[in-house]
Amino acid sequence: MGGEERMAGFPPLVAEDITLDEGLGESEAVADIKFSSAGWVAVTPQFKDKLHLRGYTPQGTVLTVRRPLLPHVVNIKGERIRKSVAYKTKKPPALVYNLQKKKKR
Repeated sequence: MGGEERMAGFPPLVAEDITLDEGLGESEAVADIKFSSAGWVAVTPQFKDKLHLRGYTPQGTVLTVRRPLLPHVVNIKGERIRKSVAYKTKKPPALVYNLQKKKKR
C-alpha cells in the first residue's frame, strides 16, 4: 500500500518475542496483546498449551501483554462470513431471565 516512496518514511519493524502460560481452553482468552495505539488481540490457546509468539511493531512503539479485558469474547464469535476474514457475532445469552410484571388480582 503506497509503494516504495511511502514506505521509505515508515520506521523499521522491530520483533518482540512473547511467551504465554498454559491455555485455559478454546473458550477463554489467556491474555490480550496490545499493539501500541493500533488495537489489541485476545489470545486463546488450546488447553494446557504454551505459546511462543513473535509480534512486529514499528520502531518507537510498544507491544504490551495484559490480562484479558474480555476473557470470554471468543464465545460470541459465530460463523465466518463467506469470502471475508470477519465473523458473524452470536447474540450473547441474557444476563437476567424471566423479567415479567406480575399481574395484580
